[in-house]
Amino acid sequence: VLDCDLTKVVCFMGCKGEGLVSEAAAGYTFFRSICEQCHVDISGLKFVLLESSYNKGEALRDIFKQINQKLEGNVLQRCHFSFISSDYHLFRVQEIHRLSPSRSLLRPLVVARSTWDFAYASYPFCVSTDTTTAFRGRVMVLTSDMYIVIANLEAVISERVFFSKENWERLNTSVAKLRRFYEILHHPKAMFPGDKRLFSEVLEICIANLREAQKILCQLVESSGTTTERDLKSARNLVLEAVTSIRRKIDPDQPIGLGDVVSLQNE
Repeated sequence: VLDCDLTKVVCFMGCKGEGLVSEAAAGYTFFRSICEQCHVDISGLKFVLLESSYNKGEALRDIFKQINQKLEGNVLQRCHFSFISSDYHLFRVQEIHRLSPSRSLLRPLVVARSTWDFAYASYPFCVSTDTTTAFRGRVMVLTSDMYIVIANLEAVISERVFFSKENWERLNTSVAKLRRFYEILHHPKAMFPGDKRLFSEVLEICIANLREAQKILCQLVESSGTTTERDLKSARNLVLEAVTSIRRKIDPDQPIGLGDVVSLQNE
């Protein structure tokens, strides 16, 4: 965050989840470590760590309050925000803002008349030399499209807006990609060390969930029909369950154990 007198605030967001250290604290520690190794002076920076909320919208509002406190006054209108995250995550933020603005993470910035930009970081897991990690990373990236669909469905439910045909196509593409991942997993020449059954089970459940959501939404999109709020909530929950299952069981970005720490130190 940069305000008009060039005061900089660096914010880190992320809860503990199932780990002992929050994502925010881990990011902050890593940032300080890198700056120290590269002899970068950060004495002029102010820091905000937000570890209490899983909801990014709520987290951002809390950050606004802390920024106002640190910079003394209501300064959001003259602040510029730079969002730094993985490319697939920032793409999701932009697409939700474009297609479902009422559900957008950026909505508070619009209200405050702030400006923003994005700094894209590559998502390393997709290009890992480890076959299993690369596979898990590619499946994880697909959840970004599902989140965009979920945001649109929530807007349809709460505000009676139209379900975007673009998101209908996104849902169909997600099903096709999941089926392709399932085929890759079970290919005779696939090189996946360890037990593949966990990944296989998750993919099967996700495919079934999304196909059921397709059936519910099909009449709404393709036949110009109507559907009940109950059905819309059911479709949203089915997609959300698929995303949650992937995040819990396939996401390669998991808390590291003691053995992992030793391995990283050796590298």
